[in-house]
Amino acid sequence: MNSDMKSDTNDIAPRPVNKRRRPRGGSDQFHRIYDPDELERAIRQLAGDRAATEFAVADEMVESSEDRNRLRCLKRIAADPRGTSRRSIICSTEVVRRLSDLLKVMPHFAPVIGVVARAALVSARTQTPLDLPPCLLLGEPGIGKTFALRRIAEALGADFTLIAMNMTDAFRLRGLNTAWRGARMGRIAEVLQSSGSSPVVLLDEFDKIPAVDRAERPYDVWHSLLDRENARHFRDDFLEIEIRADRITWFASANDVSKMPPSILDRLIVLDIPKPSERQLQLVVAGLYAVCRESYGGLLPEDLADDALQELARHSLRHIAQLLRLAIGFAASEGRLRVKVEDIRSANTLAAQAHKRRQSIGFIHSSKALSK
Repeated sequence: MNSDMKSDTNDIAPRPVNKRRRPRGGSDQFHRIYDPDELERAIRQLAGDRAATEFAVADEMVESSEDRNRLRCLKRIAADPRGTSRRSIICSTEVVRRLSDLLKVMPHFAPVIGVVARAALVSARTQTPLDLPPCLLLGEPGIGKTFALRRIAEALGADFTLIAMNMTDAFRLRGLNTAWRGARMGRIAEVLQSSGSSPVVLLDEFDKIPAVDRAERPYDVWHSLLDRENARHFRDDFLEIEIRADRITWFASANDVSKMPPSILDRLIVLDIPKPSERQLQLVVAGLYAVCRESYGGLLPEDLADDALQELARHSLRHIAQLLRLAIGFAASEGRLRVKVEDIRSANTLAAQAHKRRQSIGFIHSSKALSK
């Protein structure tokens, strides 16, 4: 057999589940997100009698394409060199310091940062995993909720994931069973599998969860996921195995809670995020610039000029990051890296033109359509 054929055969043959011991450290430093025995049983069940004497079976021997896809996903999980465990977030005094520094550049997020910092302090002093209840950030669009939570995740040393809830129904979250065409792993399983530690997850526009049909109650899955004990035994309908989702740190954002079930609100700490003042907005802009400067290798000037900072602060936080990068491009085209007010105005003109073009693309007005 040539080397290419060997490689192909190895790729399609399942390997025994990696049951390696948890990395050295206290028992709380790592937690299993899968039961390795249940994972192995699921693989053997798909393989049928062919796996009774040996673990290897080609994916192509499984009948349906949905089951083949499920088998491939289970085998990837089983062969993961990290095993079935992930690192818990156990904070240090350095984490608490980073959160305190974050408060200086995002003062209008004091309600959120305060909750996280106090939980981090308990974790640091007890050396136990971060225990943070699910939080709902209530505030108008464009005040920097996503940016703030990315920075909080960075301070915690955690992976960050955003899930757009206005485009995510219950099937997408918990997976679609292989009885359905297009079956696939759920979003929760994907997040946990890709993360190296307990992730921070933002459920953006949590008040706009779609229902698949009129009979479905779109918040039902969240009764389990936002409850610590139930989340510990969350089941992905595609993988058909239990996943430990109780170590996810949940944040949700919303503009209006009037249509959200009381049973869901009871599971959340609701935090009102005020619109930033002019001075607070300038501090956030300075923080955004620092992040942008770091992404360019620290080669940009250390600070924005005051007039440029004030010009950027006139715009919503949702657009500032975009305008800043465009403005840096305009500055570079003039042979400099320091951003001036005229660069920001040129960037805003360009962005406004692009927005106009997007609005002009769409359906033909009915009157025009009828005239044709």
